[in-house]
Amino acid sequence: MRLFLIALASAGVLLGQEVPVAVLTPRGVSAAPAAQPARNVNAGVPVMGYTLAQDSMEIYPISGTLKRAQIGPAIELPKGTARVYLPPRQQYMLLETNPSKAIGVWNPRSQSAVLIPGTIPHPDAVWFSARGDAAVLYSAADALLQVVENLPGQASLVRTLSLDSGEPLQVAVSDDGALVAAASNLGSLAISSEGRWQALAGYSPRAFSFVPKTHDLVISDRATNQVMLLRNAGALRDASAVVLAQDIPGDLIAFTKNGEQMISADSKRGPLWRIDLSTNAVAPLPSASGTRALSVLRDGYTFLVSSPPPLSFIQLAPAPDLTVAARTPVR
Repeated sequence: MRLFLIALASAGVLLGQEVPVAVLTPRGVSAAPAAQPARNVNAGVPVMGYTLAQDSMEIYPISGTLKRAQIGPAIELPKGTARVYLPPRQQYMLLETNPSKAIGVWNPRSQSAVLIPGTIPHPDAVWFSARGDAAVLYSAADALLQVVENLPGQASLVRTLSLDSGEPLQVAVSDDGALVAAASNLGSLAISSEGRWQALAGYSPRAFSFVPKTHDLVISDRATNQVMLLRNAGALRDASAVVLAQDIPGDLIAFTKNGEQMISADSKRGPLWRIDLSTNAVAPLPSASGTRALSVLRDGYTFLVSSPPPLSFIQLAPAPDLTVAARTPVR
């Protein structure tokens, strides 16, 4: 791993507001630094978040501020760690360990780890809710999903869902863990409420996610090239949909911590868009490098938009002044 220092990129002006954009680029060549205990890595320096190595076996803290950020040495993980899963806002991590009978919750600051009884110890995939308050674990061998709620402090396995409509390619879960949406390799999109699957017909999702702390589902639709908001998605008969944005081929979605704004990104071509969910206002965002990832860091407003290094970030203001766009009802 190399040492990275911050360099501001050209941000431009977005509807009268500057959107901070930054890039961490390598300086010189050095050997990978030795792993250090998390409590000693950035003593006295705020931690913005973390970044994983490509093999998900090493994790590095991003410390400082947007203008003065740096990547520290790899954090020492608990003995036997086989894989690390980083949730949105990165207040904790999920760990696979060997040997283990369950997946564990690990706090990098306190160095404490707690197993979640009954969970799949080595899941084939893990998906998190928008704030990281819930997670879904997938077992291909058993064709099931496990729903974990109340992360990180009171984490518990609350539900197991059988799969009967193909292998899940994407899964979203609400922050309270009550709703799970899944798109399968057979092209179907379904939602589970209280353990029962119901088909969501008429959608071809590139990406989808529940809005933080709600049961509203945002869908980036491949067929229409629209970003749509399905309100109260768990009650399909009463659910209503509006178009948030058009001509946006985003396949990545992330929200600010309270869900007032979201970023949609096209990982294949690189563009990013900011969408205000209260006004439906849409604006393009500057990108200092290609969008290879999209995740919100600890403060809930700074987004990591490329990983592995070089890393780039975009920071949104809590209350942006965006041009209001009219709602377009659908269906």
